[in-house]
Amino acid sequence: MALLTESTQRVCLAFSDAFVSPRIWDMHSILICEIMSEDGEVPDSIVMAEKIRFAKSTLHRNLADIKSRCEAMLFRNIPSLDVAKSDWSIMDVKVRSHA
Repeated sequence: MALLTESTQRVCLAFSDAFVSPRIWDMHSILICEIMSEDGEVPDSIVMAEKIRFAKSTLHRNLADIKSRCEAMLFRNIPSLDVAKSDWSIMDVKVRSHA
């Protein structure tokens, strides 16, 4: 099981988009979160500890991104659009196109 967990975590680090699937997320999100939060090997040096800390941080950010994207595709927790920002962006494009 440890090899499968480590392989899954490595895939998430290298290509997190592979986990963006609303159907899979809906059925297996608890298992995916457990796998991604599982600790691996114990570092034997300070350098290795720093690399593991960085990998865990990246894995955590990737998992948060995967969750956000899947939840949005399932129409849960849809990110709100800031109308004021989009209005300014549209006006900026209009101004620049007329210049």
